[in-house]
Amino acid sequence: MLIMEFCPYMPKGYTEISFSPEQEEKICSRASGDVMMKLELVKICIDMIVKLASWYSLENGTPFSQLIQIGIFAVAKASENYCNSENISFVDYLCNEVMRAMIEYSESHSSHLSKFRKN
Repeated sequence: MLIMEFCPYMPKGYTEISFSPEQEEKICSRASGDVMMKLELVKICIDMIVKLASWYSLENGTPFSQLIQIGIFAVAKASENYCNSENISFVDYLCNEVMRAMIEYSESHSSHLSKFRKN
């Protein structure tokens, strides 16, 4: 798995998260308007979100609570944007989107901190 190579701190349970093609189709069709479906996805992915938030928080000082929020929003957004015709599994897509969102937030947060420290 590419994710494990990119981020060795990925939770061990990450590989246990899986969806059948039928489940992916159901998620794609219902996620845009179904808040309960998004909540279920967040519950399934919360360990991954917490582990990534912890790692990025320690790496660059971004507040852990902020990264948790970013991760939760990223899962909800990814569930709306995923298209099962892509050449990536839904779980890998979720993880990529969570990591991307946390990295983007961390980079913008660190630039604000560096400006604050200069003054």
